Amino acid sequence: MGLASAAQARATKEVEVTRILDPGLLRGLARRPLWLIGMVATGAGLALQLVALAFAPLLVVQPLLITSLIFAAVFSARLERHPADTVMVAGSLICAAGLAAFLVIARPSGNAEAIRPGTHPLPLAIALATLTVVALVVCTLSRSASVRVLGLAVATGVLYGVTAGLMKVVAGQARDDLAEPFRNWTLYLVCLVGPLGFLLSQNTFQQGRFLAPALAVITALD
Repeated sequence: MGLASAAQARATKEVEVTRILDPGLLRGLARRPLWLIGMVATGAGLALQLVALAFAPLLVVQPLLITSLIFAAVFSARLERHPADTVMVAGSLICAAGLAAFLVIARPSGNAEAIRPGTHPLPLAIALATLTVVALVVCTLSRSASVRVLGLAVATGVLYGVTAGLMKVVAGQARDDLAEPFRNWTLYLVCLVGPLGFLLSQNTFQQGRFLAPALAVITALD
């Protein structure tokens, strides 16, 4: 995932800036070899994430993905032909220490693999949809580049988190029966929310001057 983010962020700087959620951005990126490398890495990362979610709790798998921020910074520095500076090294060490502290103190567990019959997801769905829309409105109306990137990163992080939660359900269904996901609505919602989040992430990378701050917001919210 770190390699994917670094490659995609670099490639987005090589194409014309587009409007938010404009699929034309992906058409332009599809002609960039570096972006295609990033897509291969994305596919591999998602496959590994799905396998991890099938056998481990969501609250263990998703926090571990924060390490992608460290690898993304390293790969980005290599692509930009810049050596790793003290800020990057210190940030990476703090990131790793924070993750280790969280896992030791929180001891996350729980391996729910289905949306239970008594669950009422509508209020949560409304809250998350509202947060996403507000973030996009702020991004659209703001004249500050930093605020625009923050709005895009927030919306992307929310959609990525929703996608991960739904993928956990799909993975549990597929482990029991490969045909089961196709008989439930969660897989089809993943196919809608996931691509929207991905397109927003490309907008975020294109608008942001630096990769790490935007990716940090996305990953933490995810």
